[in-house]
Order: sequence, then structure tokens, then C-alpha cells
Amino acid sequence: MTIKKTDLPLLKLTIGKIFFLLLLPFLVVQNNFSQVVETKKKDKISAELRKDAVSFLRETTTDVNNMRTLENRISFSAELANLMWFNDEKEARAMFKSVITDFR
Repeated sequence: MTIKKTDLPLLKLTIGKIFFLLLLPFLVVQNNFSQVVETKKKDKISAELRKDAVSFLRETTTDVNNMRTLENRISFSAELANLMWFNDEKEARAMFKSVITDFR
């Protein structure tokens, strides 16, 4: 098959269409993803789950107080007090005070 000079514009047009059709899905996908706005809803924690979490923190606190090394007790107690802060600020303050006392 030979290509005539009169067929060149048609051939260029066909190659351009093929290139455009191959490139089009990437342009559309990129455009769609750039316009997506995600809104995250905060999941409300049920009262029962919160109650179970606080009781678990209290149980863990008693286990942490039985640790042998002072460094581990201080580290874990401070972390537990930090987690307790979201639920019971007064109890967390008392826990932080005991951590400071252990540190001295």
C-alpha cells in the first residue's frame, strides 16, 4: 500500500484522533479527581464504648502500677493519664500528679 500526498492530511488527522482518544481517559480521570471534595464525618462514640474504654484505662493503670522498673511506670502512667484526659479531667490530673511524684 502506498501513501499518496493527498492522503497525508487524512493520515495526520487519524493519528491525531488516535492520540487524543488514548489521552482522553487520563484527562477525564485527572479532572474528576481534582474536583472531588471529601467531607469526613466524625463518628460519635457510643456511651457504652466510652464507658468500656475508661474502665479499660483504669484496669491498665492498676497493671502499670505493678511494673518493676520506675521508668516504665512513669512512661506508661503518663500515657494513660493523657488518654484519660479526654474522659475525666480530674482523674487525669491526679494521675499526672502521681507521675510527677514518681519522677521526683
